[in-house]
Amino acid sequence: MKKILVIEDEHLIRESIVEFLESEGFTCNQASNGREGIIAAKKTHPDIIICDIKMPEMNGHQVLMSLRDDPSIASIPFVFLSAMVDKKDFRTGMSLGADDYLTKPFTNEDLLEAINTRLAKNKEVKDKLSKLTYNIAQSLPHELRTPLISILGYAQLLMDKHKEIYDDQVFEFAQTIHESGLRLHRLIQNFIIYTRLEMHASKGPNAKIDARVKQVSKEFSESVLKRISKKYQRQEDLETDVSNAEIKMSLDDSKTLIEEIVDNAFKFSPAGSKVSVKIQNENGRFNLIVADKGRGMKPDQIDNIGAYIQFERDRFEQQGSGLGLIISKKLTEMHGGNFTINSEYEKETIVIASIPSK
Repeated sequence: MKKILVIEDEHLIRESIVEFLESEGFTCNQASNGREGIIAAKKTHPDIIICDIKMPEMNGHQVLMSLRDDPSIASIPFVFLSAMVDKKDFRTGMSLGADDYLTKPFTNEDLLEAINTRLAKNKEVKDKLSKLTYNIAQSLPHELRTPLISILGYAQLLMDKHKEIYDDQVFEFAQTIHESGLRLHRLIQNFIIYTRLEMHASKGPNAKIDARVKQVSKEFSESVLKRISKKYQRQEDLETDVSNAEIKMSLDDSKTLIEEIVDNAFKFSPAGSKVSVKIQNENGRFNLIVADKGRGMKPDQIDNIGAYIQFERDRFEQQGSGLGLIISKKLTEMHGGNFTINSEYEKETIVIASIPSK
């Protein structure tokens, strides 16, 4: 049973709201002013708060500011009630983190719809957070621990056996340490990139980005592609059709986009099968098309691409944090592009990132 806190200084309005909500199956607590409301919110942790704006002693905006400063209750959905909402009040409330407004007089149906909408959205956010937490718990510890064990283990061998180890063994140990360090570095970099993309997305669809047109030279793209194919010791599997191109994206982000999609293609396809990469400008767009003859993806897997998600890990042992595709998708869409995956399970996958170049 959902709990609702009603903060309203007018007794008749408050009693009317509470009576209606309780008839709809909600449990209600009530407060006659802002200070009482804050105390009640901290004590009862309601699922949603309904609060008047114009109140003596402490107005609704001040109540919301106080609640948002307390991490334990900061995420509770908050709906304002007001006899009249001018633009200034509206902007102030939204900037403080209000979730909705109801203008007096309102009907019971309006109130119920606002409450159910906010509760549903809050549940969706909590479900996504829970899923993300689970995915991180499943993938991240393994990805951090595995290369770290190699680094520490081989470093210990070098220290303990340095007088007995031959030069070729020293090189082999150092190479393993270096590769493990690179794996950790990439994991950390991807975490930073994903966090940056999520922070940008939280600013809303109109958030500005630095998207000046950059030149992506053929030499630049080919050097990235050769390095990835060499990493997997599959230089012969790489097929390229790469041209000089322009893109409305920084070179660092362009490099990340190419790296993550192509690395995924090599990671999830067998040695000896071709990975083809096409980079070109066409009709005012930068197009990156990567195809492989690997594991493929099911439709539901494509629909559920997200952070720290690795599909079928119970069947396949694989490196990676599960951030590659979601980073590529978010980078593409943040720059006004389209990200498409066409795949036939256990046969092939084609990933297309198309981004404005002007």
